[in-house]
Amino acid sequence: MESTVLEAIRTPGFGTLVFNLLAVWPVWRICRRTGACPAIALLVVIPLVGLAAAAAALCLSHWPKIPRRPKPSPKTEG
Repeated sequence: MESTVLEAIRTPGFGTLVFNLLAVWPVWRICRRTGACPAIALLVVIPLVGLAAAAAALCLSHWPKIPRRPKPSPKTEG
């Protein structure tokens, strides 16, 4: 029993899983602070692409807690 647990811990997939699970909490906090849906942080659990997907979701979405910039008024000639 002990040898199978140790073998499972030594696999690269186990390290990836641990990293992804530990990364959920900070991403959850970032989402909460920006006003985005914190469930985006659960994308991090997806191996290989999860962190990139969560980062893309944050980068490409509107952050509700940050006001939008006013549109510049068109310049008039004269």
